[in-house]
Amino acid sequence: MAVEVGGVKAAPVLIFAPGLGAGSANTAEALAAVLAEEMTQADACRVFTAVSAAEVPAPPALTVAPTVVDGENRPILQVFEYDYRNALDPSTAPATPSVVGGMVKSVVLAVRGLVHLARAWRRPAKGLRTKVQLAAGMAAVGSLGFGVLIAGYALLATLGLDLPLWMWLGTEEQNATATFGVATTASALTWAGVRRRILALAAVADRFIRYAHNDDSVASTITQRLDSAVVQLRRNGWTGPVHLLGYCFGSLVVLDAVLPRATDLHGHAAMDSVQQIWTVGSPLDIVRLYAPSFLAGRTARKPDVSWCNIFNEADILASNLRDADDAGAGAGSFELNGVRAESIRYTGEAVGPARLLVTARAHSAYWSTPDRANCLHPVARAFLAAAARPAS
Repeated sequence: MAVEVGGVKAAPVLIFAPGLGAGSANTAEALAAVLAEEMTQADACRVFTAVSAAEVPAPPALTVAPTVVDGENRPILQVFEYDYRNALDPSTAPATPSVVGGMVKSVVLAVRGLVHLARAWRRPAKGLRTKVQLAAGMAAVGSLGFGVLIAGYALLATLGLDLPLWMWLGTEEQNATATFGVATTASALTWAGVRRRILALAAVADRFIRYAHNDDSVASTITQRLDSAVVQLRRNGWTGPVHLLGYCFGSLVVLDAVLPRATDLHGHAAMDSVQQIWTVGSPLDIVRLYAPSFLAGRTARKPDVSWCNIFNEADILASNLRDADDAGAGAGSFELNGVRAESIRYTGEAVGPARLLVTARAHSAYWSTPDRANCLHPVARAFLAAAARPAS
């Protein structure tokens, strides 16, 4: 059952900026369904559902998602999705980042990340355990790539090319041949098993670097398009308050919209409508670890905006916005030009040995389907509190 367009335009608006992945939960449709279930669980009197909003007009850059309604079909929340990903790179597919060059580029990015991490080791944005995990992961990728290259070198030697392999190891040729034979088999099998994951991570890292540096004004362009979408909502008659929710990479998009860079010459009018921002699994601490100037000189376009940040300590990519402490939460722990963040920790998992190997699991587990545990209860309660209760 669809809702009437006229009535929904007075409801609060939630614009969802997804992460880079193509998971089914990384959509505004899934977000709306989970929020509706959470509202139902939190309200003893009403049942909320996410219904089709096919008739609801969406401005350019936004995709209309379901409307959350109560049992009397009154709109409580209208969800939109802001898919910025096609602006990151011309080759980026709508649902997922395209894969970068290959093994050599992946190794170069890993080595580059390791070198920059060494330079940033004393910066407090991340705790020691997380830094060790990051270093171990990048060293593993670099070593694996190097092993594959050496294995290729050994393969050329087995084809009869006169390559002084034993000189590389300082040992006899016979021993070198056996050593390289083992390296060839082990590296080839390992690379074949993890190739797609490593290339995907390299693609994500490449886009983080471009976005952080604002190469080709990519970050400014993404912010400008979101500005235009919010302005167009108002021109089209939407009167409800606007909320922004960014997951993973999308959280950086949300922050750039509300707290633009000093070099972004945007006006303030577009963000006047924004009442609250939510960041989930945000990589901001990783970004400020590598690029401490990322937040320098920013201005708050909406100084009184409310900011809630949700993180999972086991998710190495996530941020609690506390220096040298990856587990702590709390209000006011991070402030940027008058805008304060309240950080909420989700799950009791923690960073541990080899956690980097399974951090993707934690990073994708903030929400999935309405019948699974999720981190969106605070979000749902915020909209539930703002909704007018039916007359008794």
